[in-house]
Amino acid sequence: MPVEPIPCAPGGGTGTPGDCACAPSIASAPLCRADGSTVLVVLRSGCVDCSATPGDPEAIGWVDPLTGAFTAGPVPPDAGPCSMGCSCSPSIATTPMCRADGSTVLVVVRSDCVDCDTAAPDPVVVGWIDPATGVFTPGVPPADAGACEPDCVTTVCRQRCDDTDGDGEANTTYSELWCIRADGSAELLLTYQDDPATPYTPVAPVDCTYGCPETETLQLCDDSGPFLRRYTWLNGVASFEDFALDGQTAHIVQGTVGVCAQNDDADCLDTVCRQRCDDTDGDGQADTTYSELWCIAADGAASLLLTYQDDPASPYTPVAPVDCEYGSEATQALTLCDDSGPFLRRYSWLAGSASFEDVELDGATPHIVQGAVGLCPAAPACEEQTTPAATLGLCLADGTPIAVLVTRDCDGQVTQDGWLNLTTGAYSVGDPPAGTMACGNPRSITTAGTFCDIDPDTGDVYGLVLIEYTYGPDGEVAAVRLVDATTGQTYVPQGQVTTCPVGVEQPERDLVQLCDTAPDGAVTPFVRDYARDENGAITGHSDYTLDGAPYAPTGTVGQCADQCQDCQSIVLCDTVGGDPVAIAGPAASGTLSNGVGYAVTAPSPFAPNRQSDGAAWWDVPVFPNPVVPVTRWTFDQPVNVDFSVALMWSTATTPGTNQVQVPPGAMLLSLPAGYSYNRTTGILSVDNTLTACTLNQPTRATSARFRLVGVTTFTLQYLGNRVVNAPCQRLGHWEFGAVDVSLGGQFLRTVCRDCTGVITTTTDTLLDGETPYTPLGLVGVCSTSDGGDTPGEPVERDTEVVQLCDQVDDADPVPFLRALTYPAGGGTPTVTDTTLDGITPYTVTGTVGLCSPHQECQAQTLLQECRCDDSDGDGLPDTDYVELLGVDCTGTLTSLGTYLPDLSAPYAPVAPLSCEEPAEGADPAFGVQARRLELAAGGDPWDAAAFPTLQSVTAVAFGGTGTVTTTDGTSTLHAGEAVTWSVGRDADAALTGPLLITADTGTVTVTWTQGVTLS
Repeated sequence: MPVEPIPCAPGGGTGTPGDCACAPSIASAPLCRADGSTVLVVLRSGCVDCSATPGDPEAIGWVDPLTGAFTAGPVPPDAGPCSMGCSCSPSIATTPMCRADGSTVLVVVRSDCVDCDTAAPDPVVVGWIDPATGVFTPGVPPADAGACEPDCVTTVCRQRCDDTDGDGEANTTYSELWCIRADGSAELLLTYQDDPATPYTPVAPVDCTYGCPETETLQLCDDSGPFLRRYTWLNGVASFEDFALDGQTAHIVQGTVGVCAQNDDADCLDTVCRQRCDDTDGDGQADTTYSELWCIAADGAASLLLTYQDDPASPYTPVAPVDCEYGSEATQALTLCDDSGPFLRRYSWLAGSASFEDVELDGATPHIVQGAVGLCPAAPACEEQTTPAATLGLCLADGTPIAVLVTRDCDGQVTQDGWLNLTTGAYSVGDPPAGTMACGNPRSITTAGTFCDIDPDTGDVYGLVLIEYTYGPDGEVAAVRLVDATTGQTYVPQGQVTTCPVGVEQPERDLVQLCDTAPDGAVTPFVRDYARDENGAITGHSDYTLDGAPYAPTGTVGQCADQCQDCQSIVLCDTVGGDPVAIAGPAASGTLSNGVGYAVTAPSPFAPNRQSDGAAWWDVPVFPNPVVPVTRWTFDQPVNVDFSVALMWSTATTPGTNQVQVPPGAMLLSLPAGYSYNRTTGILSVDNTLTACTLNQPTRATSARFRLVGVTTFTLQYLGNRVVNAPCQRLGHWEFGAVDVSLGGQFLRTVCRDCTGVITTTTDTLLDGETPYTPLGLVGVCSTSDGGDTPGEPVERDTEVVQLCDQVDDADPVPFLRALTYPAGGGTPTVTDTTLDGITPYTVTGTVGLCSPHQECQAQTLLQECRCDDSDGDGLPDTDYVELLGVDCTGTLTSLGTYLPDLSAPYAPVAPLSCEEPAEGADPAFGVQARRLELAAGGDPWDAAAFPTLQSVTAVAFGGTGTVTTTDGTSTLHAGEAVTWSVGRDADAALTGPLLITADTGTVTVTWTQGVTLS
């Protein structure tokens, strides 16, 4: 038959197309020669006028496939059909391999000839072909040739319909995201409804009554320019046809297919396909759909190119366009770029006219176009490595904490972008202010050494002076003040302030707080500053109010009565009835059944993405929150929180992948296999053993579990980037959730008594000693880890430790500690006296009483607290020890050391953690397992009785028939026939028999699902 001509130049097939057409050379199937080698015959049709009928092809030469050499003329006379005595494998070209410059090559492999009864040898590479020129080069492929990137040229979103109630009619819609590659193949990436982060599994896909096109058209480019590729889906499989831009003329691909490059001279920067609905019978309701292909120009204008239904080659004229009941987007957004970078252009259609607005990538901030608008260039390979990171631990000169923001570029170089004031949230570009230092060493005010105010004539010293410097938040000196070294007041120089002469030193002074009691009983506290000479003798004193102003007593001066007090702090437990309550449901905020109000932000309100294991879970948020946010839970009162982090291994290589930052103070409750937790950094990680999809139905039992006590807020953050999770058909590799909230727990009660033993103040705080706390339930002493009590519940025992003094005649009183241990139910306490170390026994020799208030108060009370240690690193407490805490006159706690439980020796803890036992695991989870089996003709049958938790069964016959036996009897499964049985609702227990399937004359495949218990 004639070979269809391709336009080219006359005379040789090259140059500018002219008045003749030359057919390409075509190689036939191999022919065999007498020596066993093969040749390929090359055929070609001669050049004819473009309007003439092409001629029949003729043999113009032959190719030796071993060397690739072409020989003009007839084929060798001994070449003919290959005989059965030898079997030669033809040369085979592989799929394209890509080179560094973007071009492709085809590798040619061949097997040598062998006898028919001998196994063929492995194929070997004999050369490669440049598909652009057709030139064959013998030898190994180019060194830079490798596998082509399987990236998508573009993506197509298809709307589908689903029958969820089994009535055979569509009652909901969902979307399919398809990857379109340069070779024309299409692969399904995601199936979802409103949120691509939430996968959707269709129940029974059906044809949409209307509103669901089965075709989609994309504009692509090859070496000849732009063309249209129309995809058609049938039973989930995509096929395509290529057309010219008129949508009718068939297009033959030339060269490499890809996304069209930006062309400032072209009319269309991009095209948008919109689905519309039409009322053809005049009842006011949509009864059919059609598509509109719009041209998007660089200036933002949109013009209608085509109106069609299934085939763009067949124009469609709508009768009465109406709003679609479902499945029709009123707006569509495109990502474009101008000189300032990427932005969103959102198009809206109203009555067939398109308008647009430009916004930033956050979808809200208006964008002003700068320069030329075009398609965005391909993202660099290291785009994900440019995510800014914050460096913490720095403070301004006045102690304000800041975070320095840095960015790493594609070459690994780190640059500093700016800094963030963590107190106000204000961001500043550039380097932090001078004076920035590590937190913990603020210097908002400093003083220099002692100077003297000297008479420049006589040399007399008028006074001692300190120079006080006050620094601003940027580290600069904001103010300078001269201070009287003896009074602390502002000093006014009388002479010249300079270094003091030799021998002039600041006098030694003593400060003591006293009280001035007036005749009417009014008491005024003040400060008396005693001056002493070099021998320590008191030479005078000055009196001041507590704010430093001079003061003159008018009544009787003596010790203040409120100085004679004793304060004791003890850890107690507040038990509140009721079990912990889980945050569940679709809301981003609310009030739990135990009265606790909560809100979840990121930083905008963040509703949970899914419900599983009786609780809410959060992963990738929706706009306007960032795709990888800092997820924050906030409560309206102090609570105890148990929460879960579920992770799945990601192959991404960006920093922070497979890691989550856990908040400080979190106690590890459980750690499944494949997880690891660094207690120093608070980072939770997973290894590459966790590749199965477990995130779509997370549970407490299969996730890492933590506990926070006495908090009003906490945060969690995935430290990597959001990427496609192919096994789960979703975005992201993390889930946060199963947040169980309870009230009560440990708190600190500080009780102060006066000299008569009367309680003057009682203060309840969280364990930080500062945050106020209000008990809600029964208060008692907390149980220890070895006491056999339920963690967190009070027990009926009490030990109080007080500091007393032993006064023997006129000798200095000896302070010691007295521990009073009360039995359960009350009664006489057991008294134990020790020295101030809390260990060494002490024997009273004089009169016992409260220590004098003017004595140095280092430890008015000693607390003995039971602690737990994780010595083997498994995350669970395994060793008990005791910490001694001293409480001074102001109630400040100071650790005096850690010891063995019997106080016989010191103990150095390895990894202190809570003594509370981990929570018991969650109830087992249930799932559905997929199974499949091929039955050979005459083989054993498949029997449903072997699967008691059967959910669905599908049998298909191939190449013959089969037999199906049910409660209705025996019937024939015809060739090509498929039958299915399944439960109607999730509440149905199982699919029951009898059901027996047998293959008779062909192969029968049996596909079924059965309920299983997840471990």
